Amino acid sequence: MATKFEKAKGDYTSFGGLKLFEQVIRGGKLKPRIRDYMPTGQRMTAEKSYNKFQALIYGMIVGNDCIRDMDEVTRDPIFDALCGQKTYTSQSYGQFLTMFSAGQARKLNEELRNYALRLRQAAFPKDHDFILDIDSTLHKQYAKKMEGVESTYENYSALSSLHVYDQHGFQYHLDVRSGATHTAK
Repeated sequence: MATKFEKAKGDYTSFGGLKLFEQVIRGGKLKPRIRDYMPTGQRMTAEKSYNKFQALIYGMIVGNDCIRDMDEVTRDPIFDALCGQKTYTSQSYGQFLTMFSAGQARKLNEELRNYALRLRQAAFPKDHDFILDIDSTLHKQYAKKMEGVESTYENYSALSSLHVYDQHGFQYHLDVRSGATHTAK
């Protein structure tokens, strides 16, 4: 994969770095690896399903904390262009996520973990050390109705996430848990 920088006219946004992630996703051939795990059915083709999934990935990359943040990021011209001018409302993305069966979600997570390992091996072929770091983070929540939000030991409403990364920053696991979940669990 080669990256080419060109001088351009026009406005820039903070989402310009998404183009690099698009190239990594396309060059790493993520789409054919996970297409079979995307929900389909009532007017939802595998292509449309993957496009929504990819938009959600881009949303996480730019820092979305919740599904409602998709309403804001889809207004950005770079985000919109990378999504092929086919973005949706946060409600539509939320409905899409509920279409995944437990089995699809499990298989998708397994494939994404394998994908991360493959990217790591391509980026660092001579590094045979595999050091994992487990990180637990509390995420303050402000919504009135949200599943899993509980009062934390610091007395604010939150969700807790448990992440597993390697020494190069590739992520292999993410578990979103109730806010009162202790890190050791």
